[in-house]
Amino acid sequence: MDDILHTIFSRFGGKSRKSEQIINFFPEHNIYIEPFLGSGAIYLKKPSSKLSILNDLDPIIYQIFKNTQKVGNEFDNINNKKYIDFKPCKKKWIKCRETLNIGSPLEKLCKALYIIKHSYNGMGSCFSSTRWPENIRDYYKRSLTPYKNKLKKAKIYKQDYKTIVQKYDSPDTFIYFDPPYDCALKSGNYYEKDNMSLEEFRNLLLTLKSKFIVSIDITPYTTKLFKDFYKKKMKYNYLTRKNDKTVQEYLISNFKL
Repeated sequence: MDDILHTIFSRFGGKSRKSEQIINFFPEHNIYIEPFLGSGAIYLKKPSSKLSILNDLDPIIYQIFKNTQKVGNEFDNINNKKYIDFKPCKKKWIKCRETLNIGSPLEKLCKALYIIKHSYNGMGSCFSSTRWPENIRDYYKRSLTPYKNKLKKAKIYKQDYKTIVQKYDSPDTFIYFDPPYDCALKSGNYYEKDNMSLEEFRNLLLTLKSKFIVSIDITPYTTKLFKDFYKKKMKYNYLTRKNDKTVQEYLISNFKL
């Protein structure tokens, strides 16, 4: 199908390698919500819904998806004539971060893609000049027009997840949650500025009319916290891990998987 796409960028914790397996558990729905969009691996691999609600507090992710929706074809028109310069440069990278929200949609899109491409694990917080092999390091070669077309049926937000979920919650809605994991929240390695509470998140789940699936790590805390929901264990292989690349994680739901 034309709207089944790979991710625009790669990022630590993305679900690209398990997207199809996760999507197979999705029930029928008209409205689809991802409150923690990240790389959008699940949204991009699933068939389009009548309406998709995409949300992420990360301004880099927001700028990539929002401006791909606006000007993905314009990016391609320029990039196809002569590749836009993506050579890694720390000074340029810092300037892109400092001025991310300034400029035209096309300028903001280029800045956000540059930041993600040349950051450690694609998280946008630390510069890395060696993340990619030399033959693909200096350019961005993926066409964005197909992504612009898919995003026509989407609304894109940068808001608190609770606001988005409560606004669109309905029996006709399905929500896929991929929140910050317990281990990441405790360590602060990737979400040091995130004050999210998994207990508060669990309490919200208990109120929902929508069907949902949650991806979350398996820890003593999450096992106890989500004891009232359906659980299924899945194996994941994370290429960015130095050790314990293969781990088991939970799929949590309010319907039988």
